[in-house]
Amino acid sequence: MKYIDSLQLIGLNSFLNSVDVGDALLMGELEEYSCKMAGSDKKIYRSLDKELEELSNTHSGAMNIANSNSNNNNNNSSSNSNGDNGTLSVSMNSPSPTSNISVSPFGPLSNSTSRKTMIYLIQLLNLSFPDYDFTDSKPEQFQREPNLNLVINSINATLAGYIKDYYAEFEAKLWSTLESEISLQKCEIYLYRPENGDPFTENGVLFSFNYFFYNKSLKKIIFFKCRYISKLQILNVDELEAKDPLPDQEEIDDYYREYYDGDTINNMEMS
Repeated sequence: MKYIDSLQLIGLNSFLNSVDVGDALLMGELEEYSCKMAGSDKKIYRSLDKELEELSNTHSGAMNIANSNSNNNNNNSSSNSNGDNGTLSVSMNSPSPTSNISVSPFGPLSNSTSRKTMIYLIQLLNLSFPDYDFTDSKPEQFQREPNLNLVINSINATLAGYIKDYYAEFEAKLWSTLESEISLQKCEIYLYRPENGDPFTENGVLFSFNYFFYNKSLKKIIFFKCRYISKLQILNVDELEAKDPLPDQEEIDDYYREYYDGDTINNMEMS
């Protein structure tokens, strides 16, 4: 996969990146990627594809065994239905624990197209967060979002809660830009579910959201990631203990800039 430099997204990111909310920062970013694979991507793709296919085959085998046992139980119930007391014996079969195991938000993993979509998202996460490894991510860590309007409303509500005049100054530009970049109506939308050990659950992250807008025909994905990070919690504990009293707001902002490689904090008026 390849990162695409988009001037339109750069303009949006200058608004979203490191929005100062007093004792915390809202860090949002839009990244665009091409799904065309280079040499190293192909090697990783083949490895992940093989693993997911084997996982699907293992689950399918377990599912067939469970179904066979269920059929045997049904046959036994039928043979005993006309017992001495004339009472019909009914066997209520509970769902097999493997009945949904091969189902993923991308479709059956036995399908190469389903596996390809999942691998794209894993590779994208690895590119977006090079200090983390998402290679072992499981299908259940992703969620398909079938309704574009619900996604738009959810993102709008979140951002409007922290950015003053969001609807008046930014909302229309955000969605019109995304529409022109990737044709939202033609996208599949996925959500990543954070787990311990990833950038969405590290110290200081109070909440986050992340959406993948995948346009198959354009072979592009836009990744919209956003984290709400406490300034105090990213400070080094030893430095906090060495200071008496606690650092003031200016010191916290200076530390934050250094911690995040000199990122600028917007002087944006917040609600």
